[in-house]
Amino acid sequence: MRKKVRKSMGSNYSDTEKKQLIGEWFQNGGYDQLVINSYKTCTDKALYSREDALAHIIEYFLGLPLEKQWGIYADGGMERYITRGLAMEVKSSSSLFFHKYRKPLMRERELVNERGEIKYGDTYELSDGDELEGKMRCLRYMYENELDKIDKWLIEQKIFSKKKNRDIADEFDIPVKDIERQWSALKTRLKRNCKGY
Repeated sequence: MRKKVRKSMGSNYSDTEKKQLIGEWFQNGGYDQLVINSYKTCTDKALYSREDALAHIIEYFLGLPLEKQWGIYADGGMERYITRGLAMEVKSSSSLFFHKYRKPLMRERELVNERGEIKYGDTYELSDGDELEGKMRCLRYMYENELDKIDKWLIEQKIFSKKKNRDIADEFDIPVKDIERQWSALKTRLKRNCKGY
């Protein structure tokens, strides 16, 4: 899709014609190539955010000043520029894409497989509150009313199934550090909320 335009020709086009040529690049196979590149750029575990990343970087490109867009188009580097931007957005933990799309999904990413299907189901029920005492009553309340799916899942794995961090990591293909960090934060939250019980 590399097609160079002579620099001298750039001054012969009006702004409307430049926008039209850039739009035609997307319509005439440029977008299809970007979709292929997005599959190569996004890793298996990030494939479910691939479409969001591609839309985000194209929106960013189209938001650039027209002269910048035209310069990239005229040099024949649109595919390279957008693909490189896509790679940087996906891999960065400080990018706008990360904070807008990926960070909210991070807490539940372990529960989603590579096709974006949720692999979690509510499998445990706690017994009636009458027979629970103290901290277990608080745990039941937190489990049923306050916790999100990832925290419920972690309680099921650690407390109900009595699994160790390494076993959970191996079974669900999650880094041990992520489990340790999540469990530590959850324990702190439970201790703080159940202090009076």
